[in-house]
Amino acid sequence: MKPLLTVISLLCCLLPVSAQHNPDQITVFFPAFGGDTTLGRNVSTVLSLQLAQTTRKAPWPDNPNKLDFGRGIIKWSPDSLNLTQQDVAIRTAQQAKLLAQMVVLGSTQRFGNNVVVEVEVLLPRYQAAYPGCSSNSRLPCDYRKQHLELWPLRCQQLHLYTPLPRRRYHMAGIVLDDDVVEKFRAVKGLPITATLNTTQIIGYTGDDLQFLEFNRHLNNAPTKLRSQGLEGYVSLPKISRQSSEFADMTGGLLQLFRGDWQAAHSSFSRVLANPVTRIPLQVDAYLLRGMVQFRRGHNGLTDILTAADLAPYDAGAARYQLAAMLAAGTALPEVKQVLREKRFLFDADDKWLEEVEQFISCRADAG
Repeated sequence: MKPLLTVISLLCCLLPVSAQHNPDQITVFFPAFGGDTTLGRNVSTVLSLQLAQTTRKAPWPDNPNKLDFGRGIIKWSPDSLNLTQQDVAIRTAQQAKLLAQMVVLGSTQRFGNNVVVEVEVLLPRYQAAYPGCSSNSRLPCDYRKQHLELWPLRCQQLHLYTPLPRRRYHMAGIVLDDDVVEKFRAVKGLPITATLNTTQIIGYTGDDLQFLEFNRHLNNAPTKLRSQGLEGYVSLPKISRQSSEFADMTGGLLQLFRGDWQAAHSSFSRVLANPVTRIPLQVDAYLLRGMVQFRRGHNGLTDILTAADLAPYDAGAARYQLAAMLAAGTALPEVKQVLREKRFLFDADDKWLEEVEQFISCRADAG
């Protein structure tokens, strides 16, 4: 595989300095999409721009708590990986030279007269930062000091960390506009203009993308970048007539990894408001929005119970339901009842289930 090409995306993490600060870099691995080579590369470039523009370095213009989002990177590879190569993508992401927390895979496929982009977001597993990395573990270590995607609860000296409900997210197929298909197959990259207010093209994006700044609020959301030895602006084209949940769901996950609870809440809310979002992704959006509500100091139990009703036999939803009930101060007999009802969803030796039972006992002893 060719060397990975780093794309600096000005990403960061929202955490009060006095209460929580993310000292870790969060990395997204973005291989070129499989399928039609030129088309796949151009579509993956557009989606990486969409993802990068869902982030922010700090609240603006007001930041009274001096919140700092830390550092984040998108690493973009010119080598394509298709949707059947998920194991390869995970192993690549876990290599010491990369250590990516997220992988975005995609493939362009023709169905009848339509060209459809299928997208999978994968979250590689690493050793947790608590209590620290071990050379005896089967999982690699990504050397983060905090794992903000884990939902922490505390009872006296006992900590319960609830993992994300799943590590793989499938986005609905994006049906590409005919003119986008024709244009993206005709050129090897996206057109670069020298300034915002000119249509004169000075070149096209190549494999060496470097994002410099984003202008989300301007028409076509232009991005300033460097590529092929050129520095200029690329407009973010609309690639489909139908809205896609990709930018909101993937952006929400990235914001969650970086502790940007307010922005993540907004992202998951847009996923739920999108009429094309399928039930499985609605379940995830409800779960994650509910968890984020708790992390913001609010009560997210309603969202999580909604997800549990939509997916009563989902172990990830069951974990979140139990954690949410504990976080909301639900009476312990009710928590124990749900635990009895949901136990069959877990392996007999499930470590998290043992920890939640210890946590319930601690709460009972604390009275």
